[in-house]
Amino acid sequence: MSALKIVPVALASVACVGAFMMMFCKKHILVNIGGIVMGFGLIFCGLTVASEALTYIKQLPAILDFFASIQHPLLLILVGIVFTAAIQSSSASISIVIVLAGSGIMPLENAVFVVLGANVGTCMTVILAAIGANANAKRAAAIHLFAKLVGVIFFMLILFIFPNVLNLLDVFEKVEFQIAIFHSVFNIVTAFLLIGFTKHIVKLFNKLIKDTESDKQEAVLKGFVYLDTRLMSAPTFAMPQLRKEVLNMARLAKTNLDISIDAVITSDVSIKPDFVTREKNINFLNRELTKFLVEISSAEISFRDEKIIGSLYHVITDIERIGDYAENIIEYTEEAIADKSSFSDTANNEIKDMQKLIDAQFDLVLNAFENETLKDFGTIKINEEEIDTLQEALQHKHIERMNKGLCSASSSSRFLSLISNLERIADHIENIAITLKDYC
Repeated sequence: MSALKIVPVALASVACVGAFMMMFCKKHILVNIGGIVMGFGLIFCGLTVASEALTYIKQLPAILDFFASIQHPLLLILVGIVFTAAIQSSSASISIVIVLAGSGIMPLENAVFVVLGANVGTCMTVILAAIGANANAKRAAAIHLFAKLVGVIFFMLILFIFPNVLNLLDVFEKVEFQIAIFHSVFNIVTAFLLIGFTKHIVKLFNKLIKDTESDKQEAVLKGFVYLDTRLMSAPTFAMPQLRKEVLNMARLAKTNLDISIDAVITSDVSIKPDFVTREKNINFLNRELTKFLVEISSAEISFRDEKIIGSLYHVITDIERIGDYAENIIEYTEEAIADKSSFSDTANNEIKDMQKLIDAQFDLVLNAFENETLKDFGTIKINEEEIDTLQEALQHKHIERMNKGLCSASSSSRFLSLISNLERIADHIENIAITLKDYC
């Protein structure tokens, strides 16, 4: 077997090693490394095969004349933008550039400018998705384009001021690798250029693109704050928005939970209209986010995103159940008002003690979910055991009060049901933290 034929086989073997790492390694970092190894193996294997298959292009004078006629950097960037926007895939367009350069049709000096254009052209997918979407989707698309333009301008300045900087790529023998490395360096450097200014960039585009009345109405009626279903065509970008929307759903449930407990303690259900609106939003998000998860799971997503999607099904269900339990607690208050009865100060203080523990647990879990960290998981487990212990203690204390005739049978039944519901709510809160172990 010739050396030329061995290369694709070797690269395919590397990809297989990466795939096995993703399937059988349990540590998150090893799974990520496996994904990187597999991705690089498949990419370069495909490029090697494509390079061999497209060598006949050298024999077409029209193709050679076309690329020979385009030498100006701005025109090359424009070619990259237009071509990538047309096929809506920067990976495909850059792969073609790599093949053309590997075949000797396009020199490295020209290819890097086409790659810069391809990075801008890839924004077209998100821009098209944002047309007619809400303000958040438009801001996201604008920020995506802004980041790429900043990177292109920076690299153009570097290439004009230091034209010999491309000689650094000579450490890689093949031009195909040189282009791939340049593309990677472009995105890494662009990220580092902007990473310290993210808050300022968000503030800028919040001012430039303001919420319309329809956006505000949609947030109330439909419940979406961060997510737009038209971002389905850009799963990589949609995933962070999806997690933010799930976090928003959890905060709605937490608000309703706190309101319902306060209603029990104060025997006041005047806040029920707001409670009901929020509960409708939670139900909407439960239904629509589940649909979104089903749809996005069929798109091209990373192995880690697949794990996140699998865990989010459970998270959404747990949040919806918390909302249902909060609704039960509001109903206990309405029953108490109808019976003209209320809990004693001792019972109310016990409810407050349990509420304080659950609120602290909820905040801890939401922080862990938002930051994708398990550093507080031990504390969360301890808190859960403390809540379980407190629930059992409150049950015994209340039964003692009931045996002494210090409370009525109806209020006793409501109290026991209430603290039972609170304990189950704590279980669902802990479940949200447990799902993080699937991908953190």
